[in-house]
Amino acid sequence: KGEVLEVEPDRLLKHTHYSPMSGQPDKPENYHTLTYELTEHGDITHVSLTQDNNGDQDEATRASATWATVLNGLKETAEAA
Repeated sequence: KGEVLEVEPDRLLKHTHYSPMSGQPDKPENYHTLTYELTEHGDITHVSLTQDNNGDQDEATRASATWATVLNGLKETAEAA
């Protein structure tokens, strides 16, 4: 649940995101902003992801672990193609 804020094809996607896992009410001030950036290095594409507006360090640590799992799955899928 969120809103697309910015798109640059083949380079950037930025959107807001509400996560009930935060334990916060579903209000705009509790949404995260997620930014996915693609950078090319020769024939390799790197994906980076940032998330802002974490309530505390514990939430940031949980989000980091969750996104690491998602990005590892993406990497495995891309490498199998």
